[in-house]
Amino acid sequence: MPAPIVNSKMCLPDSSINEFLNYFGTRNFGKIKGYTVEWVAQKIREENPETAISILKAWSHQSQECSENRIKELNMLTNKEVVRELLEIVREHLYFHP
Repeated sequence: MPAPIVNSKMCLPDSSINEFLNYFGTRNFGKIKGYTVEWVAQKIREENPETAISILKAWSHQSQECSENRIKELNMLTNKEVVRELLEIVREHLYFHP
């Protein structure tokens, strides 16, 4: 059986490809440095739940927002949404001393 022919006009736009990849469990932020918000988002998607919880706890310096259900919720978000949500988790617990 011959290989299927791929029509270059049928390519999906980048945003659709990212949504497709997110659905199937991959995050692609390109080359990222360790312990950045993008790195955390990628690691909590790739690692098992216990490791993902540990990564989130260490990165956010807290434990109340770090549960298996929270990891599942974060993994359902798009790349932009998960970055925004992770930053919000950290911001909620920042405070300044006068």
